[in-house]
Amino acid sequence: MPVQNGWLRKRHRKAGDVWVYCHRRRRLYGKWVEATGTQVGPLSELPTEEAAWQRVKRAWPKTPCVR
Repeated sequence: MPVQNGWLRKRHRKAGDVWVYCHRRRRLYGKWVEATGTQVGPLSELPTEEAAWQRVKRAWPKTPCVR
């Protein structure tokens, strides 16, 4: 299924705040919906958005990131 370029969000969890990589995907009937976010890492390890993007690129090299 086709995906669009993703984005990062900060989310609060019990264990602490984390970065979450989100993207949209197209449903079979053509509507774009937000896919389930993937946790990238805690803010304590990745204090900046740039550090989180580097982790995304390293962990998922085929992700269509434009950054």
